[in-house]
Amino acid sequence: MAQQYINPFTWSMRRREMFDRCLREYFYHYYGSAGGAFIGTVTTRAEQLHLLRGALSVEEYAKSKIYEALRALWDSGENTAENFLPALKDRFAVEFKAMLLGRPEHDHKLPLLRELTEQGISLQELEEKVLKALQSRSELLHADALKQLLSIPVSSRLHLPFPLKVNWNDLDCYVTPLAAWHCESELSFVCVGRVSEENSALLSLYALENFNTAPDKVKIFHLESGTLQHIPMPRSFSGAFRRIREDADRMLLLELKLKTAPLSHTLFPQDLKQCAQCRFRSFCQ
Repeated sequence: MAQQYINPFTWSMRRREMFDRCLREYFYHYYGSAGGAFIGTVTTRAEQLHLLRGALSVEEYAKSKIYEALRALWDSGENTAENFLPALKDRFAVEFKAMLLGRPEHDHKLPLLRELTEQGISLQELEEKVLKALQSRSELLHADALKQLLSIPVSSRLHLPFPLKVNWNDLDCYVTPLAAWHCESELSFVCVGRVSEENSALLSLYALENFNTAPDKVKIFHLESGTLQHIPMPRSFSGAFRRIREDADRMLLLELKLKTAPLSHTLFPQDLKQCAQCRFRSFCQ
C-alpha cells in the first residue's frame, strides 16, 4: 500500500455503509487501491483495485448518468427536457464503445460497467439491459420530479458541488445534494442516496454557515423512483452528529491498526454474503 497516495480521512454515508457491509470491500476501496489511479507508478495490484473501485452495476450506471444529465440541465438554466432520453442513449453508446476498447484501464475516470470485469457476459444482453434501465428511470423521472425541478426559476437555483463537502468539528463530511435552490427565506435541497438524519444535519449546518439559514427554514427532498419526497427534519441533530463521530472513531481505529500492524485477513475479513454484488469479486476470488 502506498501511504503517500491515501486521501485524508473523510466521512460519508456511503463509507459507513461499506464499512458495515464488508471490511474487505472497505479495505480494497479506501486503502488497497491507493495510488492505483497513477498508471505505471505504484503496483499492478493497486491499479486493478482502483479500476474495480470505480466499476458500476447496470443500475448504478443508469442512476449516475441520469443524475449527471439532470444536473447539466439544472446548471444550464433549461426549463424543459425534450431530448433527455435520446441524449442519455447517445452518451451511453460513446461510453460503451470506450469500455469495449479498454480505455477505462488507462484512464480510471472513464466509466466502467462491473459486468465487463467478469467472465461469460453477453455484450448484447448487457447493452440491452443498460438501455432498458435508462429508459425506465427516465420515464419515471419525466412523470414527476424532472418537471418539478425544471420549473424552479433560474434565479433561485444554486450551483453546488456534487458531492458537497461539509466541515463539522474539523471532520470533512460529504453529502449528495443533486439540486438546491433559495426561495425567499427557505433553502431547499434534493438529495440522492439513502435517507438519513446525518445528511439532514450536515445540510442544515451547511445552510446555516453558508447562507445564514436556520434549520427550520431548510427543506430536504429525496429523489426516489422518479418522485420528490419531502423528508421531515429530526427534532434534534445531536444523535446524528454523535453517530458520525462514532463512525469516525471506529474507522480511524481500524486505520491505525493497518498502519501499525501487519496486514492480515483477520483485520479485514471477507463477508461472503455480499460477494455476488461486489465490485471486487473477480479480484477476491
